[in-house]
Amino acid sequence: MAKIKNKKGTIAILTGGGDVPGLNPAIRAVTIRALREGYQVIGIRRGWAGTIELIRDEKADNSNNYQILTEEVVNKAGRTGGTFLHSSRARPSHVSKASVPAHLRDTYNDELNDLTPEVLKNLDFLGVDYLIPIGGDDTLSYAVRLYQEGVKIVAVPKTMDNDVPGTDYCIGFSTCVTRTIEMTDILRTTAGSHERILVMEVFGRYAGFTAMLPTMAGAANRCVIPEYKFDIEQLTELLVYDRVRNPSNYSVVLVSEGAMFKGGEMVFKDTHKDAYGHAKLGGIGNLVSAKLKELGSKYNNGQSINTVTQKLGYLVRGGNPDAIDSIVPMAYGNLALDLILRGIYGRLVVLKNGRYDNMPIEVITSSEKRVNVEKHYNTERLRPHYKSFEMKPLFIMTTIVSTVFCDTYEPDKLRLALDAVLAPLGGMSRFVRPGMRVLLKPNLLAAAVPEQSVTTHPALLSAVAQLVQEAGGEVWIGDSPAGPVENGPKVYRKSGITAAATQTGARLIDFDQVTWKRLNGADYFFAPPVFEADLLINLTAGSLSGSGGAGSGPSAGRCAGIDPARTDNHGRRDGSGRRWPRR
Repeated sequence: MAKIKNKKGTIAILTGGGDVPGLNPAIRAVTIRALREGYQVIGIRRGWAGTIELIRDEKADNSNNYQILTEEVVNKAGRTGGTFLHSSRARPSHVSKASVPAHLRDTYNDELNDLTPEVLKNLDFLGVDYLIPIGGDDTLSYAVRLYQEGVKIVAVPKTMDNDVPGTDYCIGFSTCVTRTIEMTDILRTTAGSHERILVMEVFGRYAGFTAMLPTMAGAANRCVIPEYKFDIEQLTELLVYDRVRNPSNYSVVLVSEGAMFKGGEMVFKDTHKDAYGHAKLGGIGNLVSAKLKELGSKYNNGQSINTVTQKLGYLVRGGNPDAIDSIVPMAYGNLALDLILRGIYGRLVVLKNGRYDNMPIEVITSSEKRVNVEKHYNTERLRPHYKSFEMKPLFIMTTIVSTVFCDTYEPDKLRLALDAVLAPLGGMSRFVRPGMRVLLKPNLLAAAVPEQSVTTHPALLSAVAQLVQEAGGEVWIGDSPAGPVENGPKVYRKSGITAAATQTGARLIDFDQVTWKRLNGADYFFAPPVFEADLLINLTAGSLSGSGGAGSGPSAGRCAGIDPARTDNHGRRDGSGRRWPRR
């Protein structure tokens, strides 16, 4: 059947990447709501594979590539684990010659082929008006590509690793943590019976959330994660210490599959890579276990300690979803329909700060989500670190690094780039509240026109100023030039910053014309606006960073200019010629 149409349109759903509990509840939620809103719903089978293997012939049997979804179909599977639509790790933009479907081999015979033109034709053949892909960052990175090609997409995040950028939660994570705790509790009895060290290898290629959360919940004494290369001697000493303190003489460590020894790299099961360039991980748990057994006597008065190793693997992937992975997919599915009904596309449905929301889909490819080692991981104790839970999200350790490449200062494109880079952080309104005084600090290295890229480009200043104003903030712009020769007004004028301030109505401050203020009684002086502002946003020639208050700003090198007097090598002198310490 082709051109599946009704008066409201056709919504297609697919699931890609590894299976997790919670996929079927998401499919069910989308389908039931969509049908009741008057849409036709089809399920594309085997993820993106179904979009490239479909044969555009009404007489062809495409039952392996898509199926019509009804309430009866989704109700049967809606409360179970896995995905009844099946899944794959296919990547239509990177299809090897051997993987090109037989009916396309005459057209696509390179070693690596981009089948996106076929995907677009196949979606049109099916009459798909809207597409809801459910997947991790790999699956959804291709969804970004299709959105850029004009497909109306709303994406849903899922992955046990919980590392899709822009959201605090991905479908499958809660069940993974629940099962990890359960399995650890089961295996601790055998570890205790034989007074061993229990080594559990868990999922987590690049992010250690699946090891951190169970450890925080008390399932393990220590954990090692991909974000921090660990010292095996240190780990051994800690686990022996934990074992001695335990009345049952055992200890437990969770090892992320992507964890690495200090000086080492990831451990792979084999060298074959999938379409997204990932080789299968496996074996770090066994290596850790062997080293613990080898080194244990060194910290146990010469007596050896046996170990027991278990890779949880698919035990945490299979089975039915827990409560959270039944509720969140239902909410995500309905949120996706809400956006489609409102005519909003190119979005990722998310949970952010305890609330359901949505982000630009580009956040998936413009940022990454990892454990913040400095904030949440104690590198001396090799376990989670937390000072306070107040105002933290449900799963606590959510840190996002956001970057966006923008090769133009064209206002519209620059605005889109800024929206995209701020989206995973909650947008400018996450940091700026109505009435706040926000100091934009440009780079005033020297008097130069914008095209020379010596100072912060005025288009960037204008765009950020407008974002701050839209959030209700009062904009100040201020800095002082480097070196003993340049003066602020001259640099402001030549660099276009004066014009940017005039255009946006921002207050332009020449830091060389204000009275200095001593910092904490030390011989460091800063311009008073730095202290008076509620927020400082540091704008270099090509990047954006920010801080709340002068006491916790960006690095000193990037703060050059907020201490007004000028001399060589960033030294500072007062009116008597006294030289102040270097920053």
